[in-house]
Amino acid sequence: MVRQYYEQGTHVLLVDTGNSYQGLCELIKGKTKGKDGVYFTYTEENPISFNPFFTEDNVFDIEKRESIKTLILTL
Repeated sequence: MVRQYYEQGTHVLLVDTGNSYQGLCELIKGKTKGKDGVYFTYTEENPISFNPFFTEDNVFDIEKRESIKTLILTL
């Protein structure tokens, strides 16, 4: 299902608790030469930090707003 969403051009943000999607992420990363398929792994020595409100184009369309809302609810 995630692959299908990605192939349709949908922005996908996935919180993976068991590293099940790491292989798919690496496949996408290789296919897009690193543009997509970013995978972060949390460790105590290297905690995850990112700005969920950052956009390259400064546009918050419905899709981006829904992704942020889902992320916040998940966290």
